[in-house]
Amino acid sequence: QLKDFKGGYNSYAGGKSTVNNNEVPYGLNSLPTDNGSFAKRNGSAKFGNEVASGKAIRGIGHLKTNSINALIVAAGTTVKYKNGDNYTTLSGFTFTNDKETKFCQALDKLYICNGSDNLVYTDDGTTLTEISANGNIGSEAQFYNQRLYMTNATYKDRVYYSNPYKLDLSDPPTLTGFD
Repeated sequence: QLKDFKGGYNSYAGGKSTVNNNEVPYGLNSLPTDNGSFAKRNGSAKFGNEVASGKAIRGIGHLKTNSINALIVAAGTTVKYKNGDNYTTLSGFTFTNDKETKFCQALDKLYICNGSDNLVYTDDGTTLTEISANGNIGSEAQFYNQRLYMTNATYKDRVYYSNPYKLDLSDPPTLTGFD
């Protein structure tokens, strides 16, 4: 009689005769629990089709507003949003190829930086807007206390911050530049 499987998984590496009574010979898609039994492994599933042919994913962001809930992915020279099983390119800007990309949501905009190109944002999940004023080339951005803070690709020992966001709900807040 088998009391438990506290011996764990045995892959038959030493032959079938080496499996003890408290070992599991076929442990695919299962995990041992604390009490010696086995539970079903959670597993994984394909989330969608290939993002960009032959290009690694270099960053993932999430834009969530009252009307938008979009997964945004950077690969190659493009940033794409998930559209069903496929990915559609956001228009308006082409990025330097194969750069690690960081995302930061500030209010209703998702800011995108890669340490090589000007700061870019999307507020609709389908188009990109470049912020070219004041040389806004950053490696990472964070939103805090109504300002966007960003590292600078040229001066790595500095942190820059934006003008404060205005809270006029009739006019969506816009980052105008860094002080």
